[in-house]
Amino acid sequence: MMIVGVTQTVVMRGLSGGRLGADVLSKASIQELASHRGDGLVTSFYLDVDGRRFPRPSDLEPKIEHLFRTARHEAAKRGPDVTRAVDGDLGRIREWLSKGVDRERVRGLAAFCCDAQGFFLTIALPQPLDDDVSLDEHAHVAQLVQALSAMKPCLVVLADRGRARLLRLDDGVVDESAGPTDEIPRQVDTDVELGSFARRHAEEARRHLRRVADAVTNELRKSPVEYVILGGPAAAELEHHLHDDAARRYVGAVPLAMTAQKDEVGATARALIADVERRRQSDLVDKLIGRSGAGATVGLSATLDALAARSVGTLIVDRSLEATGVRCPACGCLAVEGEHCPQCGELTEEVADLVEATLVDALAAGASVEFVDSPELVAREGIGSIERY
Repeated sequence: MMIVGVTQTVVMRGLSGGRLGADVLSKASIQELASHRGDGLVTSFYLDVDGRRFPRPSDLEPKIEHLFRTARHEAAKRGPDVTRAVDGDLGRIREWLSKGVDRERVRGLAAFCCDAQGFFLTIALPQPLDDDVSLDEHAHVAQLVQALSAMKPCLVVLADRGRARLLRLDDGVVDESAGPTDEIPRQVDTDVELGSFARRHAEEARRHLRRVADAVTNELRKSPVEYVILGGPAAAELEHHLHDDAARRYVGAVPLAMTAQKDEVGATARALIADVERRRQSDLVDKLIGRSGAGATVGLSATLDALAARSVGTLIVDRSLEATGVRCPACGCLAVEGEHCPQCGELTEEVADLVEATLVDALAAGASVEFVDSPELVAREGIGSIERY
């Protein structure tokens, strides 16, 4: 089974039928995938193809076969009809894998298939994914949500009073584009008296930084980013010249020289972004806990009640959370336990992965989902929600 040759980086495309109308992984495309329902089960397939750990294509074959055996074993428990359907899904996935992928930039693959419906969607990502396969009435999308949260591009701008470098960090790759360069006059090059020269020098520097700020705005219009980071000797001065769009995305300055290598820029920017994300997550959990009972829910049962009431605006889940539960086949209501549905009284069915089911229902209802690493949330059952309104 060949895993080389075809480039599909951060691409989300249905190969036949079931096209979601999205060319890149996004919140909207994940929500649409989570909303997909129909007759038959969906096979969700995730594969780590990171060439740093699995350098040879042959390293992947045992992993693929293990996932296929797991899927067939689960299908066999559900009878011959499901077994045949899943065999069809695995055949489509095997055919897709045989076409290969360029592992220079792709480190994770995902496929979602219900061959009986003609539904087949594939995704290639620059981040590693955990090997996994599942059979369910809906696609399992938790890994996609977490991958999307890690795919936040940033723009690093290094500036002094005459030069600028624009470096975009996206999917772990640093690409550089030329920034404005201005020749700042020196005192030895002019007969202007010292005081007048100093004022002229300062004005030339301000003009240069205004041009850099314009270049940053143009760069964001061409391709938006989540974060803007400044560096170089004139970082503090440049901050005051940023236009509104860039200023909203500005998260801090870093001690980088104008001559910094791309690897150093990438490592420094990633460290700052990680710190920004930790603080953002901490603030979000503090807000959740502070509003509990008044516009927010904390705990699994309370959050499932809010989900049933369609009042969840943002679902917040600790990455370590695992839970089983039940679902009502009549109204779709999820619960932690109970033989009968708390909403309509019908007999319930077991749900092996209650966290995934909750996530999918929240996304399908238009809610946002945030994964966090929070001991404070773990102490409160690892889950909560902020109301939509």
